[in-house]
Amino acid sequence: MKGLKRLSDMEYVVMSVIWRNKPPVNTGIIMEAVGEEKKWKMPTLISYLNRLTEKGFIRSEKKGRDRWYYPIIDEKEYLEFETNLFFKTYHHNSLFSLMSTLYDGKKITKEEAEEFRKWIGEDEDA
Repeated sequence: MKGLKRLSDMEYVVMSVIWRNKPPVNTGIIMEAVGEEKKWKMPTLISYLNRLTEKGFIRSEKKGRDRWYYPIIDEKEYLEFETNLFFKTYHHNSLFSLMSTLYDGKKITKEEAEEFRKWIGEDEDA
């Protein structure tokens, strides 16, 4: 996870498509998934793919007329990185701060909070 960089929102959209599909994926598969919704043209997609390659998230291979993309960083690893960064930056590594924000902002129900209380109260050996 060392050296991992944050993704822009649009880079994350592209990576999500790559992660959701069995590698390798080509530009056609990605464009089909995001092109209609985002109204992207192929040069826009290629630009994002080049950035993701430069950041070390994907690698590509040219096969015939197509370029195929493989993830280097998996989704779980990136989400862990992003979550830890958010937790450290906005909650100063305080679980209480995070939970308080979620609970007070009505993002979790009383039932979910109780489930969490039970979870943290469980014996680690159980």
